[in-house]
Amino acid sequence: MGWVAAGLPGTGGLNAVVATSQLEIQVQEQTGAPVQGVAVVTLTNLAGQFYRQGTTKAGYITFNNVAPTEYTVQVVAPAYERAVKQVEASGNQSTRLIVVLQRGSGDVALAGQLAA
Repeated sequence: MGWVAAGLPGTGGLNAVVATSQLEIQVQEQTGAPVQGVAVVTLTNLAGQFYRQGTTKAGYITFNNVAPTEYTVQVVAPAYERAVKQVEASGNQSTRLIVVLQRGSGDVALAGQLAA
């Protein structure tokens, strides 16, 4: 979370300070254990902008300096079913979200491509 200076259109270079957010996401199995392997997490806002990263081996990921708005969070991992959740990122705050994946066939090809 932090602040980003942004140039305002039509102001001759006048800058504004815009609050940003931090989203901390933990991906786990129903047992509370981290998912096996890397899960790929995609954040998409209402304007269609997206951020995509893979989790650590412990199932954690942090998205820093994201715009404060509502996001759709999609998580894919081999051998797990895809999960989709909504989260609201508030300005200059950290938000934590836990996503529980269900074992299943999953989208092995997609998760493999995204993790590469």
